[in-house]
Amino acid sequence: MMSDTPLLEVDDVEVEFGDSGLIRNLLGRGDDPVRAVDGVSFELETNDVLTLVGESGCGKTTLGKAAVGLQQPTDGTVRYRGQDIWGRNDSHGDLSQREIRHALQIIHQDPGSSLHPNKTVRTALATPLKQRHAHLDSGQREAATYDMLERIGLKPAGAYADRYPHQLSGGEKQRVALARALLMSPDVIFADEAVSALDVSLRVEMMDLMYELQDIVDTSFVFISHDMANARYFTKKIGGRISIMYLGEIVEIGPADTVINDPEHPYTRALQWATPALDPRKADSNSDNLPLRTIDIPDPSDPPSGCRFHTRCPEAREVCRHRHPPSLQSDDRKVSCFRSDDGHEYWDSPELDEVTADTGRVSHAPHSND
Repeated sequence: MMSDTPLLEVDDVEVEFGDSGLIRNLLGRGDDPVRAVDGVSFELETNDVLTLVGESGCGKTTLGKAAVGLQQPTDGTVRYRGQDIWGRNDSHGDLSQREIRHALQIIHQDPGSSLHPNKTVRTALATPLKQRHAHLDSGQREAATYDMLERIGLKPAGAYADRYPHQLSGGEKQRVALARALLMSPDVIFADEAVSALDVSLRVEMMDLMYELQDIVDTSFVFISHDMANARYFTKKIGGRISIMYLGEIVEIGPADTVINDPEHPYTRALQWATPALDPRKADSNSDNLPLRTIDIPDPSDPPSGCRFHTRCPEAREVCRHRHPPSLQSDDRKVSCFRSDDGHEYWDSPELDEVTADTGRVSHAPHSND
């Protein structure tokens, strides 16, 4: 009988960082915390994909790290197979911390920094095999290493096994990093901008490879990208969900086709506008009008009151300055925008001008669920 418990549950997670920078101290604001993630929830199933998209500094990497146990939340809970991975709310879980760490893996944006410069590819891939599959002897480990190298397209395997990282291209290093994570037999892989450093053709190859290997290793992905084109390609291919983040919050989440073809949140539409297609021949030539009031991103330690996007939103009205929109469920999508509610007072609220949109900030204003 299949369990109803999700593979991974992120429940109302918050992550705060202190800010003691010199300039902020001189301004008397050195103790203001930066709430990188603010009350985020989502679930991940087996062989699932969730892509987190947003501008730099929106909190997507911090959220991804919290989801795989690399960043302890300030508040909220992360559960793997029903067990709190930090042990704060489950004193007698069935899974050991070692088992949880093995099941939750990461691929970094820069594979060169995660591969030991003085270790060969063979040694790099033997390490996870020893940790996760201790019953294998040296011959079996070598066979598994060669098989994985063939699967990730580094052929002939014997020509790559004894190379060092400096003897590999950027794309080859990223393939080795992926192979190392996969050899841990993980249930979840956090891919942190794992293709952003590659050129367009190599990005597509890498995303195709991740897709091909997903069913073989039976894993799920939390895929981070600031590029909507990468998110669109990878998530649609696997049939996953896209989650849009802004200043620590998820403002829209739903199936890839729904979010991409019919975005509801104004920020999602702005990201669509700002992202060129992976194939330049398919670029939209009719997107001339900037769908933003301003390109300036607010200070994350002092976010705007009400809807955090209202200072940049071309659709913002007076109510958006003072009230925080709840996450509204519509079929299989959630959107945090008053415009998604046809009966909301937003529609009768005065429109904002350029001056009022930039005033009235309240640090960490309490959310209203009205």
